[in-house]
Amino acid sequence: GSRARRLSKILGRADLMVKVRGVNVFPEAIAAVISTEPRSTGEFFCTVERVGPDGRDEMEVSVEVHTGHDADAFRADMEQRLKDVLGIKVGVRATEPGALAALTGTTSTSKPRRILDQRTTEART
Repeated sequence: GSRARRLSKILGRADLMVKVRGVNVFPEAIAAVISTEPRSTGEFFCTVERVGPDGRDEMEVSVEVHTGHDADAFRADMEQRLKDVLGIKVGVRATEPGALAALTGTTSTSKPRRILDQRTTEART
């Protein structure tokens, strides 16, 4: 007879790791690659979702790039480097500096958010 809200299930810490096509992907591994890239500001945000009729898991990594650099060349280089490190192909999107602040929360918190797993929200609906 309690009127307090109840947790249905603890899903775990979503900010530490996500499984994409059977491979564990850690934000620290992505950060290690991006931090060594001089064209990048070092800020990134990952989005994981199911796409297509077969429900294939896809990850896109948005990376802030300093102005004056070729976005297409940066994207191709980063896709190859991330594939080598992670073991799976991920998409890369180059953004302007400061564009990811609203997603990561870097301006409002000391622990930025790095991954948004949209597969879990689709499963609940």
